[in-house]
Amino acid sequence: MPQESGSVNALREAIVEIGFVGGDAFECVVDTGFDGALIVSASFAKRLGLSVVARLVFELVGGARMSADVALGEIEWFGQHRTVEVILSEGEDALIGTDMFEGAKLIVDYANRLVTISQ
Repeated sequence: MPQESGSVNALREAIVEIGFVGGDAFECVVDTGFDGALIVSASFAKRLGLSVVARLVFELVGGARMSADVALGEIEWFGQHRTVEVILSEGEDALIGTDMFEGAKLIVDYANRLVTISQ
């Protein structure tokens, strides 16, 4: 059964490493309140050579709205290449959202500080 794994850090955040095809890997915080795929910093996206394909408006918690550039990125996920929408952030945080967990089981084991995502 294909799976991805990660860890729980000292701040009790679930962390998963994502690898871009032909590029860098980076750590993302699991955010089950984010229904997209990935959020990365604009500077990281630029370093990877990702091209902006759109600018979209998003609704945040509490109803606030913001706009952000969106790029397409090819990542390795469950042993296969997958093209995903990548929201570019002005901040440095990287998030992985629930779009990535479609059809998968996410387990955050705080006792053993492990994260497991399986299909």
